[in-house]
Amino acid sequence: YNSRIENLAEVAADAIILCNASQAASFDCLPWLTLEEVRGQITKISANEHTAKIKSNIHYGGYISCPQDGSNVIGATFQKWIGHTDILEEDHDRNLTHMQEAVPFLSDQIFEVTTGWAGIRTASNDRFPLVGAVPGLDRLYISCAFGSHGIVGSHAAAHYIADLIRDGTVSLSQDASNALIPQRFLERAKKKQGMVS
Repeated sequence: YNSRIENLAEVAADAIILCNASQAASFDCLPWLTLEEVRGQITKISANEHTAKIKSNIHYGGYISCPQDGSNVIGATFQKWIGHTDILEEDHDRNLTHMQEAVPFLSDQIFEVTTGWAGIRTASNDRFPLVGAVPGLDRLYISCAFGSHGIVGSHAAAHYIADLIRDGTVSLSQDASNALIPQRFLERAKKKQGMVS
């Protein structure tokens, strides 16, 4: 994100793709775009005799990873009300408690927390990413709001946007592209304005 770019219409390019997380909503040409920032913290533990036997990641609304280099990773919190990335001990406790409640064979174990990491994700208020052409603005596309699924989602989104730019066969179904289309927020904003007026 280049904070010096204020008017996207002045950018000389065949296509512009906004993939700058919550900063995408900062442009004046997208007043209808609403995005949320959501903090997430992960917890790294030393693998014990039980977690060392995990053969694949276990998902339960959170997750515990299979061991790597003698450690497992547990995650992650989902906090819209915290805007910093400081590591919080209570979030380690929250991650461990959630895991132990969801994975019975780990419920009575004691774990050694070695470190953690926290970051800020971007999400939409309907929990779907925004991927596709921006309505009413030629050659402008957006790819953001993947929440906690950015690594997987952003790759699929990049492929889909490349399909749109080259005007070829698209890699997503019509149902999927309809669910992700940025225009849904513009339409909601228009409906809201109509209700207010």
